[in-house]
Amino acid sequence: MLSIGAVASAGAAGSYFGKDDYYASADHPPSAWLGDGADKLGLEGAVDRQTFQHVLEGYIPGEERRLGFEQAGEWKHRAGWDLTFSAPKSVSIMAQVAGDTRLIDAHDKAVAAAMAVAEKEVLATQAKREGAVISERTGSLVAASFRHDLSRNQDPQLHTHVVVVNMTLTDRGWRSVDSKPFYDAKMMLGQTYRQALAIEVRRLGYDVEAKQDGTFEIKGLDAGTQKVFSSRRAEIEAKLDAMGGRENASAADAAKATLATRRRKGIITRDDARAIWRGALTPAQNQTLDGLHAKAVSRARDGAARAVDSTRSDAATTVLREAVAILSERDAAFSKDRTLELANRIAVGRADRGDIANALDRAIRSGDLLGKQVVEADRSARADIAKEGLTTARQQRVERAMLEHEAKGRGAVARLANDRVATAIIAGAERIAEAHGHRWTDDQRAATHGLLTSRNRVHAVQGLAGTAKTTTVLATYAREAGRAGKDVRALAPTASAARTLGDALGKKAATVERLLTDVRFGKNPHQGNRFSRSEQVWIVDEASLLSSRQLRDLFKAAESEKARIVLVGDVRQLGSVEAGYGFGQLQQAGMPTERLEQIVRQTTDPLRRAVEQAAIGQAAASMDHFVRTPGALTVAKDPAERHETIARQYLVLTPTERATTIIVDPSRAGRDAITAQIRNGLIHEGALGRERLDATRLDAKGLTIAEKKQAMNYTAGDVVQFQRDLRFGGQTLPRGTPVTVIGVSQSDGTVTLAAAGGQPLNWSPKQKGARSAEVFTQKSTDLREGDRIVWTRNDRQQGLANGDTGRIAGLDAASRSATVAFDNGKTLQLTLDDH
Repeated sequence: MLSIGAVASAGAAGSYFGKDDYYASADHPPSAWLGDGADKLGLEGAVDRQTFQHVLEGYIPGEERRLGFEQAGEWKHRAGWDLTFSAPKSVSIMAQVAGDTRLIDAHDKAVAAAMAVAEKEVLATQAKREGAVISERTGSLVAASFRHDLSRNQDPQLHTHVVVVNMTLTDRGWRSVDSKPFYDAKMMLGQTYRQALAIEVRRLGYDVEAKQDGTFEIKGLDAGTQKVFSSRRAEIEAKLDAMGGRENASAADAAKATLATRRRKGIITRDDARAIWRGALTPAQNQTLDGLHAKAVSRARDGAARAVDSTRSDAATTVLREAVAILSERDAAFSKDRTLELANRIAVGRADRGDIANALDRAIRSGDLLGKQVVEADRSARADIAKEGLTTARQQRVERAMLEHEAKGRGAVARLANDRVATAIIAGAERIAEAHGHRWTDDQRAATHGLLTSRNRVHAVQGLAGTAKTTTVLATYAREAGRAGKDVRALAPTASAARTLGDALGKKAATVERLLTDVRFGKNPHQGNRFSRSEQVWIVDEASLLSSRQLRDLFKAAESEKARIVLVGDVRQLGSVEAGYGFGQLQQAGMPTERLEQIVRQTTDPLRRAVEQAAIGQAAASMDHFVRTPGALTVAKDPAERHETIARQYLVLTPTERATTIIVDPSRAGRDAITAQIRNGLIHEGALGRERLDATRLDAKGLTIAEKKQAMNYTAGDVVQFQRDLRFGGQTLPRGTPVTVIGVSQSDGTVTLAAAGGQPLNWSPKQKGARSAEVFTQKSTDLREGDRIVWTRNDRQQGLANGDTGRIAGLDAASRSATVAFDNGKTLQLTLDDH
């Protein structure tokens, strides 16, 4: 919807005065000067070629001075930047094919709205302050807009080139423009344009269908009609497929495909173009266009604009509430920037940028949102920086309760051992370890002593990975707690992690959520009755993954069940999926904590130091170890070269080495590219079978509960499964039944679902079922004998947990089934056509 590129030269200015200006009439002039700077230079009305080229060359009208500098006898000056705003395809079709030229005015207004924001909030020049170069806002734009109407394939494509001239007025006179802020603001300016356009389109009597990515289309225009006029897009996608596929394509790939398929624009008259377009449609499609146009005109006459404008303030309040619900589900605090970015994306068709800003001000004044500084990644700075942030009153209450429960439990339980007994217990454990060739560290001794003598209901162990926490500290503590008659349980946020801890300690295992559910309903999952009144000990691994809400509920449950808790984790590792930095906050608030910093997993001093430095965030120092070790580090700046190198180095490993090798890439596209190259190599060497079966993989969309309540986040082809029975009218959909999304209606917030062999079901996710829904996209994949797979859902019936791994042991093409041998010893036969 918005692209940005540098203008090659002032001499290329004529390209903006092309002859495809379809609506070059008095009512719709194709060019205009924009900005306060243009006004100050006396530039107004239509853009003439000579003046345009003059200012692009750096000449300031009315002054003899020219921006830029001379170098080797040649004048150096960057001409400017082209911001291209493109209307949604449905808007172009209704404006140019259906003939509703009101939409051209709507597009022009939206472009003007976006550029007004660019002038006020983005436009800047570079200035020196105390020896440092900074970006200084100027608010004085000189720009020329050129509206064009055709794609290079002569499809209807309403778009405007706004050429930002490289000059801006400051209190020191005219200066050159700092281009970086424009590139940083690209997404924001594109969203501002879409919001303004969607509001204008609704004011003209149309309904719009908003999409999850912040785009929209006019409702009622079928996909078939849009496809007729999307030949340019089809060419680019075909080129991407030829280059290796759309799914793995990067932005650079898309740019290459666009250039490779670019053709010269032809010349066509207005009447000829419309006749060709009308002829490309069926009578029914033409009738639909005319009907939409007539209905919109009628609704506009009946006051559509007043109806839209009267609801914008309330709609902005609702949108902001939805955005905060999404953000607060995963983060206790979030920046104003993120809040506004998400709210503006959701608001398309309902409110504009100004409406959202006003709603945020009201929420802060009323106390619904509270100020709180946050640290977030900043794309422009390429670093984590402190920002003005927000939190909710509800989250603040949760965090306060979590901290109060922990503080209340200090000194509330009897210790397992006194100092003398604890020292003897540790000495005995050390002798056993030494008999197996392992020596305890001072950290391990101190942590074990601290736990055994603790009188706190909640006690933490903060330790780096590789410090042998489980086999020394936790194993000794769990054994002594069991000897003292305590009921010891191994807990973790995930089933696989809980089971790993339980196996290591020889204790019963469960997820934290499973335990909380059982406590809530008074059941003991291991004894089939109510919880025992004897004191329990809950050892919780990966505690940094627990949210503030989960920790609060866990502490409350511990009080009711007379349990003591050992929280084990590392604040420097992954945080919780839900909101809250609970483990870190508790430590900052003084929670009794044992610390293990001495790594024992790595057996050489240089490697151990490298791992320790990486663990505390000293990446450069950590990499220095590998730089100084011949052959330990390979650097490839080009992504394609890097992917190929990683795949090649993996393939030369032995099967044993491969089994202990982990490949990490920061992007999904990179991961898929590396995987594809490795699989090709494995097929070639025979590690994977030659025969393949095509299958469909379900990838979780990762929606929050708040996002699942919004119809805009569903797409035809998505698969939904509910974790409880759900009634639709007189029909009950059993839990776990996969249903496919076959339609989405934004206007009434409904999603149409279809079960295999069943009647379509109209579901309103905002009203019911969203909390228990899992939403997936369908991805095509192929399976071969020897493929490794990961199970990503708990399945009690099959005895499988999230994270279980296995290998394809056989394929049967006739029944379209695969035999999977899991690493835990289970073997299952899966039918590939089942979800």
